[in-house]
Amino acid sequence: MQVRNVQQTDSGIYTAKITDNEGKDKDIVTHRLTVQEAPPIPQVRVELLSSAGGFCNVSVNCSAKDIWASYTCDHAHCTQVENATSPSGVNIIVTATNGTIHCSSSNRVDTKTQSVPTKDLCSVPPVTPSPGLSLCTLMTVLFSIGLVAMVLAVITVNIRERCSREKLGLRKEDKSVRGED
Repeated sequence: MQVRNVQQTDSGIYTAKITDNEGKDKDIVTHRLTVQEAPPIPQVRVELLSSAGGFCNVSVNCSAKDIWASYTCDHAHCTQVENATSPSGVNIIVTATNGTIHCSSSNRVDTKTQSVPTKDLCSVPPVTPSPGLSLCTLMTVLFSIGLVAMVLAVITVNIRERCSREKLGLRKEDKSVRGED
């Protein structure tokens, strides 16, 4: 049996009946009919999380109708982070292959896929720091100045001690030459 032009309002329980020779109705079979429309083409939003060595990690949000899912992906693998369940029976799957993110919305009727290449996103040049002195640079400069000051202080103390010893040594020699003890 083929039923055409069904709509979601046609969903329900249907029973096939026959009438026997005595005029009595007999239930032959009962079926539950669920009418679903094809899922919509999913909407995909991809944002860069990190990029290094030619590879990057991205955050992917995929949505279709009344469902959404969040994933993190690299160039070849995706991991689901969060999702919402769909009352309409639509499922969301996100995959990655060869630097392209694929978001699929599917149900028993059909599967629709939207793909987004990550090459443009992952090849974005790194963000350059704003002009001015960063906290890290300031701390490095101050530490270096402090270190140089300490080294100079140690050298100065050593030179003074040497000079003091030499003066004391000369005075002892002067006293011994004069015969003083």
